[in-house]
Amino acid sequence: MMKKRILIDVKVVADVSRGISSWRARTLETQAKEMESLASEFNDFVRDHRSMDWITLEVEKEYQDQCEHCQNLWEVDADGMPECCELAKLEHVATQRKINEVIEQSKS
Repeated sequence: MMKKRILIDVKVVADVSRGISSWRARTLETQAKEMESLASEFNDFVRDHRSMDWITLEVEKEYQDQCEHCQNLWEVDADGMPECCELAKLEHVATQRKINEVIEQSKS
């Protein structure tokens, strides 16, 4: 197999975690909100210093779908069946049965 790695995007990342109090006591959502606030404050600071007003910082969030049962990456096959764990597969089958029951009842 031939594999080629290409550059598709370049971003600047600033670590502002030292500016957030009680870092470990916060949820990721709270941390993200505080980081967004700090980035906004820094952008205002840069705008006040005209020689650097072309710089902006943004907080970018990357999301990944995970299975709530096993916390693995959420992937499904062509039929929509989860592939991560048996519990997810069982829940999917049970949900599909329930949907089919509701459909059958609505036809009656």
